[in-house]
Amino acid sequence: MDLLCSAVMNICLQLIGQADTFNYPRGKERLEQIGVLICAILMAFANVGMAMQALNNIADDTRKPEVSLTTTGIVVVQTVLKGLLSWVCYQKGTPSSIVVAMDLRNDVVTRISAIVFAQVGDHYCRLADPIGAIVICSMIAISWFSHVLENIPPLVGRRVEQEQLSRILKLVIDHDPRIRCLDHVMVYHIGAKALVELHIVMDERLPLKVTHDISHPLEKKLQRLEFVERAFVHCDYTCDGD
Repeated sequence: MDLLCSAVMNICLQLIGQADTFNYPRGKERLEQIGVLICAILMAFANVGMAMQALNNIADDTRKPEVSLTTTGIVVVQTVLKGLLSWVCYQKGTPSSIVVAMDLRNDVVTRISAIVFAQVGDHYCRLADPIGAIVICSMIAISWFSHVLENIPPLVGRRVEQEQLSRILKLVIDHDPRIRCLDHVMVYHIGAKALVELHIVMDERLPLKVTHDISHPLEKKLQRLEFVERAFVHCDYTCDGD
């Protein structure tokens, strides 16, 4: 599953890098978000499958696990390496690196739990290993499904958080004293980032050059915000809510 998810993300990133700007003027950046959803769904169902397999092991009365010192040592080394890689991916912060970091984090949790439950199953209760597998896989599956549910609303146009909207409003208000008021503000996600639609009201006697020199730098300023992909600023002379 790790290889499959890595392949999905690599394909999405390659398609983004090879986007035809004629047919896709704004690129294919949202493919990364779609790849994240595909990987999250795959990993969620994979963990559901492992939990079902553990249930079958309990029903079939599968023999208790045998854990050697060599196996434990290998698992510990893998756990440490995956923990370090997970931290590096979280620091990068892109949607694709976050999903890889989640996968690595879950691997760390799975391996630590596997060592503990396998040791308990080897020495005390043979049902500890499959029961531990059911608990951990269920928790990880719920985590992946939650990630899917968190990433669907931005793809279908959810409004941004109040704190982000407040930052935009403050930036507009402080931009130029000739902006009398805001007639229309709409800020919503079009993927990982947001689209900003603004109607600013200014004196109708201002020349076109002046209104352009106010609105265009405002667009550029808005697009420098880390959560904004595109901004459109429309100039108006009356506040009619249109």
